[in-house]
Amino acid sequence: CTEPCRESFTDSVSCKLTACKDTKNKESCEKSCDFLQRIFTEKPGACPKINNLSNYECTALCHLDGDCQETSKCCSYGCSRQCALPKGRDPRLLPVPGSISVQERKRKRSIIIRWIMQKLTREQNSVNSNLYVIQWRWGLHPNSSSMTEWQTVTVRNKPYAILKHLLSPGRYYQFRVGAVSVYGSLGFSETSQPFKLSKEARAPSPPRDISLGASKLTPIGLWNQIVHWMPPASDLPIKNYQLSWAVSSASEASAFEEMMRRRATLTTHEKRSLDETEELSWAVSSASEASAFEEMMRRRATLTTHEKRSLDETEEVWGIEGRERHSVIIPSHTTQSELSGLFPNSVYIVEIHATVDSSEGELHGEKGVTFIRTLMQAA
Repeated sequence: CTEPCRESFTDSVSCKLTACKDTKNKESCEKSCDFLQRIFTEKPGACPKINNLSNYECTALCHLDGDCQETSKCCSYGCSRQCALPKGRDPRLLPVPGSISVQERKRKRSIIIRWIMQKLTREQNSVNSNLYVIQWRWGLHPNSSSMTEWQTVTVRNKPYAILKHLLSPGRYYQFRVGAVSVYGSLGFSETSQPFKLSKEARAPSPPRDISLGASKLTPIGLWNQIVHWMPPASDLPIKNYQLSWAVSSASEASAFEEMMRRRATLTTHEKRSLDETEELSWAVSSASEASAFEEMMRRRATLTTHEKRSLDETEEVWGIEGRERHSVIIPSHTTQSELSGLFPNSVYIVEIHATVDSSEGELHGEKGVTFIRTLMQAA
């Protein structure tokens, strides 16, 4: 099977028109389309006999075998069509894999999945296209009921698979394997035990590219301001964002902007050194604090890396906490919000962080910061 296997097709005509349009080997591609339609139309095995047909109403729950899940076939019983597990077993079909094991490799976020196959017959071995389909599902907790639907991860032709950098920390995974040949499949193996990487999930980084959008003056003389951002790097799916803002000062905003300009001129190595020694959050609430902050920045500029580390151990941590602030919770699919009721000719500090659910509870990400300067009210 070539290009068509990358997508789902149930009709060979649409398959040939879509998947084979720009392929190099058109003849091989069209044969694959015919093969896909054939295996969708009819799965291996025979429908079981039903003695009491009166239990089945005249309903059509399926039309072709492909309408039924996994190895089930679409069987006719009287005036009804139902999905049922086939009886008998085609000797050409590969046995179902067993003893699924998952082991973490020395390289982090890399695992090896192994399974055991019964001894194959000469007829089963004679087919060159025996493949193993590996699927996973995952969740934040080990119980299966809270996990995602099954998803195909990879296909292999050997009784093991190595997955590199595909698993995320903080998630529980389960795996299953199906052995497939040109004659079909007997279905998937039993589900593996829940597996979790040894590396724990980290809290999300700060939201990226925080910027200000349009602003407007409301009829009551207050300003509304749009704030945009991009999702942060995160090991786990983002649950929501928390956006907070509080009254600030022009001196604090200027100090922050000056620091950002300085950071923009640093080399990558210098930025890394600065990140290791500075743990500053921005929330100065008075002119005296702003002056103290600017003095601290001047002192830092003359210090060596070692002296900065020592200073970090004794300095007060700056943060928006402790000030009267407003906060809103924003769903994860949104990356903008409108702040309303801002006073004219004022400065506000804005903090944004992402929240994720983990197996250990809720994690709050690092905060991103920006400032808003509102204009004077029009006369």
